[in-house]
Amino acid sequence: WSVAAYNLQFKAWFDTAATQADILLAISQATARDIVRYGQLNQLPIATPTVVPMGTGFSEAASPPRRADLPAPGSYVLFGSSIETRKNQLLAFRAWQVLLE
Repeated sequence: WSVAAYNLQFKAWFDTAATQADILLAISQATARDIVRYGQLNQLPIATPTVVPMGTGFSEAASPPRRADLPAPGSYVLFGSSIETRKNQLLAFRAWQVLLE
């Protein structure tokens, strides 16, 4: 889903950055496993990532007051993303349609 030259540039950057990092953060267990597997396959000394799920923040925050004009919790989905084919917004939309049905 990207220009081949970008893939090579990213690989070179990642291989350098990941092997020099003391700590790596991953957004999920699956991503952490992928990073570990990538290091093993490419014989790179990469630290085991620490998983920090997206949206967890760094501290507890007070919940803001709920506005009366908002939809009920659980009745909508927020899909934050850039508009790119690789994000597969159409699949997410279709999955939401199936859930609604």
